[in-house]
Amino acid sequence: MKLKLSLISLGAIIVLIGCGESSSSSKEIDFSKYLFPNKSVIRDYIDIDLSFNGEKGSGIETYNIEVDGNVITYNSSIARTYGIQENGTISSPYGEAKRYIKEGDTAVLGKTCEFESKIKSFRHKYIEYSGDVEYIENFRLSTEEKELYHGDIVKIKCITQYETLRDIFYLYFQKDVGYIASINDDCYSDEKENIYDTEGCTKTAYDYQFYVNGKIIEVGRGVN
Repeated sequence: MKLKLSLISLGAIIVLIGCGESSSSSKEIDFSKYLFPNKSVIRDYIDIDLSFNGEKGSGIETYNIEVDGNVITYNSSIARTYGIQENGTISSPYGEAKRYIKEGDTAVLGKTCEFESKIKSFRHKYIEYSGDVEYIENFRLSTEEKELYHGDIVKIKCITQYETLRDIFYLYFQKDVGYIASINDDCYSDEKENIYDTEGCTKTAYDYQFYVNGKIIEVGRGVN
């Protein structure tokens, strides 16, 4: 079972982060500075995924993000509005989340998300295409990794449990930029207790999404 992420679906995950016990060994951050861009923007995200039945899907998703003071609205078929509150919370259509969090903060509400670490750069196998970006079959993953983003980045680890199946995925947010990537490497085991993990098993599916505004996409070269 593979979880398909999109920018709007991240709203439900926002509520899950920073609502648990805090670690006293790390510095507290204002997570709203990472969750949302610092100005109104139109964002393009590129997707590539492989499902268990071998079907591939990929393409460009575009979102209009409006920032009006402490109110942030994501426009899609249904608008989603978030608010940065002075009382230390972030309001959303899904409830309230803690605005100030430390590494190790977690919550369990169907999913478990944890502020894992702060990083200065993000490397991954990037996406290439060999023709028109409108055609799914022209997208593919590169054979090498490269640095896709550099800056003040927060790495979030999330786990979704489906009875004996576990799905682990990672979300990345850059300060003043907002959501930049989701990485979901699905693995499958035929053992009695099946476990999804990012190591120690054969990858049978994946689901990646990258923010590509300001990046150059060239035929045969991918995201630079």
